Amino acid sequence: MGLRKSVKNPGWRDLKPILAELDRNGLLTLIQDLYAASRDNKSFLNTRFGLVADVTSPFKATISRWVCPDVTRTRIFPFPRPRRPSPTTGKRPAISREWPN
Repeated sequence: MGLRKSVKNPGWRDLKPILAELDRNGLLTLIQDLYAASRDNKSFLNTRFGLVADVTSPFKATISRWVCPDVTRTRIFPFPRPRRPSPTTGKRPAISREWPN
């Protein structure tokens, strides 16, 4: 494919003739590249072609993770983590163990 004239706001009308020129292998390569490019593309293609039994399961999992996080597996520190020792003194800085007001 050669260089094409640049379009200010490309749309479907501009893309459709270019896709019509592609052969079967070119289209398969394009779809394979889209599939590998992002998780959203992969989810869309799997859903579009009926490869997923429950279409909404990835979205349900994301919502569930944000609404009800698994606090038993996630480490939550009520106090700041200890800092590294000072390179000059070799001692760790003092950290208050009281709850912030």
